[in-house]
Amino acid sequence: MEVTARGINKGGHLKVILLENNQASLDIMTTAMKSGWPYVRTRIVVTGAEGIRAVVKESPDLVLMGLSFPDVDGFDLIAQLRSLSDVPIIVLSDKAQEHDLVKGLESGADDYVVAPVAAGELLARIRALLRRQEVPEREVCDLGSLLLDLARHEARFSVSKGSMYKVHVN
Repeated sequence: MEVTARGINKGGHLKVILLENNQASLDIMTTAMKSGWPYVRTRIVVTGAEGIRAVVKESPDLVLMGLSFPDVDGFDLIAQLRSLSDVPIIVLSDKAQEHDLVKGLESGADDYVVAPVAAGELLARIRALLRRQEVPEREVCDLGSLLLDLARHEARFSVSKGSMYKVHVN
């Protein structure tokens, strides 16, 4: 199955950031990605600060993430990512309580999957989410600590290590 919306860039590669530090979850994420897209490009990130930088700088097609990080609360990280990007976010967590699921979705995640989960189910959820994403190609100029997204009329800049700000210009 080919995803024709945001999920495939020119050349058929899907860019995914795996924001997780649990090896079992990473194995499920990797298996799902490789079985769905032979030419997936993944980047594994284990801290919140590194995740924010990766999302802003690399403009991925998807973020698959857990909730446990050494430097930031997972729900706060979702909210920070959402404030900087509209990238689809799927949370994979062993936190099965309803309040955790609700908090994850209200923080800005697009889907919340309770682990353990079969790679096939995760793949189906990824495909469903990417089908709904209709985002035009963007022209992004990377000037180090300043990123210009010309199509969205946005500038993103960092003032200090790990802090990113977004400005929208009409």
